[in-house]
Amino acid sequence: MFKIIIFTFEQALASVGIALLAGIPGAYFIARKTFPAKKILKSLSVIPLCVPALMAALGYISALGLAGWYNRILISLFSLKEPPLRFLYSFSGIAITQGFYNFPLIMKSTADVLSQLDHSPEESAELLGAGQIKIFFTITLPRIIPAIIAGAVPVFIFCYFSFMIILMFGIPGSSTIETEIYFAARMHKPFSKILLLCTTETILAIIVIFTGTLYEKKSEQITENSFSIKKQTPVSFSKKEFPFAALYFIIIFIFFVIPFFSIPLNSFFGTNDTYPTLKYWKFILSSKSFIPSVTTSIIQASITGLLCTATAIIFSTATRLCPHSGIKQIIKTIPLLPMAISSVAASVIILKITALSEYNTNLITLCAVQTFLYWPFAFRQIYASASRISDEVIFSAKLLSNSKTQFLTEVFFPATKRSCISAFLFSFAISIGDASLPVVLAIPEYTSLALFTYRLFGYRFPAACCTSMILGIVCITLCILAEKIGDQK
Repeated sequence: MFKIIIFTFEQALASVGIALLAGIPGAYFIARKTFPAKKILKSLSVIPLCVPALMAALGYISALGLAGWYNRILISLFSLKEPPLRFLYSFSGIAITQGFYNFPLIMKSTADVLSQLDHSPEESAELLGAGQIKIFFTITLPRIIPAIIAGAVPVFIFCYFSFMIILMFGIPGSSTIETEIYFAARMHKPFSKILLLCTTETILAIIVIFTGTLYEKKSEQITENSFSIKKQTPVSFSKKEFPFAALYFIIIFIFFVIPFFSIPLNSFFGTNDTYPTLKYWKFILSSKSFIPSVTTSIIQASITGLLCTATAIIFSTATRLCPHSGIKQIIKTIPLLPMAISSVAASVIILKITALSEYNTNLITLCAVQTFLYWPFAFRQIYASASRISDEVIFSAKLLSNSKTQFLTEVFFPATKRSCISAFLFSFAISIGDASLPVVLAIPEYTSLALFTYRLFGYRFPAACCTSMILGIVCITLCILAEKIGDQK
């Protein structure tokens, strides 16, 4: 078990390391520089939250796999007999995939704080003759470390709980706590061993998450205390900076952009196809499982979205109206707890409960587990709007309202309705892209679009890319829409 824990932490830390190397320069460019692709770079922050891990795995296999586009091009150019790039199905492949997949999270959280920093210390150092690199490492970097750690913690948790990428890459002899729980349940090992794995995983995750919240508060304090200070106006790249910036964008293009663009390419080009073809799309659209999977996905995501939003509204209202600061802090910690429980651990425990009660898992079970795991994301959005309602307004509303229902319908809902819609759309997107829970729960006669994609992966890879492309478009569209609605004042 100790070996499994070590490997879990090693792959998560290695992934975070790559995410930091890719995210911090991007944050600096967004906050301090002007360039044509700035909006595109900023928009990448929606990818880790909106694009399912299943799609990310397919993308990197499409580009960097043994039959991926990079190997196809190299074999064709140099007349090679064997694919030269073989690192994807290894520890390095997992770290690169997860690191570049999640780097926009670190980039966004760091850029938000970096853009609000007081520029006076850097300006003084520059007047004294310090170079830009020295200024960054001695003055700027130490001040944004809380923001970097606050962004690195969610990335660590996502990689720590990584299931689909580890499962699909299938490194022999290497297992994370998450995959070990899954295989232990599949092989009907003693539940005491499974429970020990789940408990260990959760305790370690709680420690990491609560550490992250401390640094998140420090990061928020930096932003809150920086509205009346001198901020740097973004400038163009200097001649010395341009080569480094060009190298950075080339790396991001190779290891982030191309993998995701490889998915639509593979939906038209199979391994042996010289010219584009629609046969894989025809196969999907004529499949008996396609329409039922789409229908089930919409129903599933709608139920989960509504349940997540309703739960978030209840907790947001209770937290905002709580008059005691101590109790309020306790209530605010409750949404952090589901984030420390993995989807696989939750599913395996549910399977054990249903087995004891002779109750078969079904769509409602899946939606209930998804709600338990995903409602904290909805809570953060809705509570952010609720916290902007002033204490004076709440006091006056309580005084003039005949009941709590009137307060909710006439004050709370109008003030948070955009966030509620945004939270529903975001929860819908997460639910519809989830393949991990359906795989683990193994619901009889159930198929969703994500599960259909996972099943196709093993024997019809181009067809899996077709359904993955549909899934990705839906998830990204919903997340962008949720962000635009949530940003409206």
